[in-house]
Amino acid sequence: MSQTHETPRTCEDISTWCREHPLYAENGESIPVSVESLEAGVCLIGIGTREIDVTDASRVLTEICKNLRDLTCHCVIDLQQCTYLSSLGLGALARLTAALSKYGKELFTVNVSDEVRELMQITNLGQVIRVCTGIDEVLKDV
Repeated sequence: MSQTHETPRTCEDISTWCREHPLYAENGESIPVSVESLEAGVCLIGIGTREIDVTDASRVLTEICKNLRDLTCHCVIDLQQCTYLSSLGLGALARLTAALSKYGKELFTVNVSDEVRELMQITNLGQVIRVCTGIDEVLKDV
């Protein structure tokens, strides 16, 4: 008998999922993830870590993205605490963007460091992933 894995669909579901599924870095340290429901059906997700390397990217962004693929709200990833993204981290953001677009929703990133912004430009992901200066810009665009 197979069990159905229900993915989070609303911001409240995401918050509950993050509380029930803590994420850890390779070194065993907990990686805090904050979730906040904003106006206009927007969910803000903050990742509290300075660097997301290959291992941490697969544990954080990949886990978050694969479990948010059926969202019914726009999603904002706050990268203020992130000064580095590996190719896996960038790929996870690209996959979440594609998954959200199936439901007419968008992925936005805010507080993107110059280093991460440059990586997104070099890889042309800046054409796919919306990079905004802040939440106000996101709320204006949805």
